[in-house]
Amino acid sequence: MKRTWLITGCSSGLERGIAEAALRHGENVALTARNPKTIWELAAQYPEQAMTLRLNLQERESMRKLRKRSWRRGWRKFENGKK
Repeated sequence: MKRTWLITGCSSGLERGIAEAALRHGENVALTARNPKTIWELAAQYPEQAMTLRLNLQERESMRKLRKRSWRRGWRKFENGKK
C-alpha cells in the first residue's frame, strides 16, 4: 500500500533527502517549505506523487491550506514514521 508523507522543510538538508527517497520508492509526498520555489523542481519530477505547499508551522492559515489541498488529492492519512 502506498503511504503518504508530510515532510516539512524540504528545501534542503535531511528533510530533502528523505523526501527524495520516499518519492523514488513510489510514495506520495506533501513537500513543504516556507519558500515553495525551492521544491518545485523536485515536485515536477514526480507530478502524480508530489504536492508542494508554502508552509509556516507558526501560521494557522498555512496549516488549513495544507489540510484542504491534501483532502482534495484524496490524501486522508499521513505517515509518522512509526511501524
